Amino acid sequence: MQCPACQFENLPGLTECARCGSSLVLDTVSVEPPRAGRLHLATNVSRVRGRMGLAVASIAAPISPMTNRVLSWLRVQIPAPVSGRALAWSLLPGFGQLMCGRRRLGQILLGVWCLCVLLAMIFVSPGWSWFFLGLAVSAHATGILAVFATQLVFERILSRLLFGLVIYVVLMLVVYVPTTDLLATTIARPVQLNDIISTPALQRGDVILLTGSLFHDNQYKRGDVVAYLIPNVGGNGVVVNAGLSVDRIIGVPGDTVVINADAILVNGTPLPANQLPLGGRLYRADLTWQLGPDEYCILPSLLALHINPTARGASNMARDLLRDVGCVRLNEIQAPAWIRVRPWSRFGRLE
Repeated sequence: MQCPACQFENLPGLTECARCGSSLVLDTVSVEPPRAGRLHLATNVSRVRGRMGLAVASIAAPISPMTNRVLSWLRVQIPAPVSGRALAWSLLPGFGQLMCGRRRLGQILLGVWCLCVLLAMIFVSPGWSWFFLGLAVSAHATGILAVFATQLVFERILSRLLFGLVIYVVLMLVVYVPTTDLLATTIARPVQLNDIISTPALQRGDVILLTGSLFHDNQYKRGDVVAYLIPNVGGNGVVVNAGLSVDRIIGVPGDTVVINADAILVNGTPLPANQLPLGGRLYRADLTWQLGPDEYCILPSLLALHINPTARGASNMARDLLRDVGCVRLNEIQAPAWIRVRPWSRFGRLE
């Protein structure tokens, strides 16, 4: 019998090798070494951590002397070098492939990304915008994953999915959400009007763009169309829903605004047609505002008032609510309402 350790030919019947003393009883030898479970959480987390280490190595190797320590903590062994040039250019969707010779893939990824961003800008309602933005992030993450193709090709499908999910989440939270918030604050923000009374100027469900801080300086004049916050007030059969509304400024700080059954007077002069509320209607109530500093008069002609006609004193309460809601402070004005973008059949500037 041949010894499995030293290959010495022993006589039949021996239980130990005459040369090296190794056991010749092979029944006790396990030929199936233990394996990690395919769905073992620690194993998959370790694999994902290793793949993240590849990214750290590719980015940090040229610039940081601490790279070896980082790789040691991550327990990373790089099977093949990752192109740092491709990884750096992949910060722009598809450019990593364009700069490294994979032009067809790069053109497809860049084209899909541009199309999704364009559709997110066209469909500016909140639901569709985030849907197409998510597709744009997916195209961007695919470009980055393609850089690690040689490292991921032998990994299990779950490890690849986890690694892709990590890249997607990082891109969304670190790049796209802050960029979207910055653009909404400084350039323009879409708002859908759901709780208004439909009029020829604006209808329920319309989507408008609010001007960002880059294009206005919180200086408003009579006739400006603005979005402003309405408090939640009510009682005695009358309820005003809190939220965002849109209408025209009819009075600025220092003005005296008088509403009677026939007209709206500002400093004793009737308002011209281009400065009347967007609803184009007058409230049959005697109201007077003397506007102080940082106070504006905005008659909520599009506001949906919920009035119980059987409630006692409901009409007087409605007048009092209009008095409270019509006087708006500067910090309650969100931004000028710039343009109606949906529906596309009524696309145009709000004037």
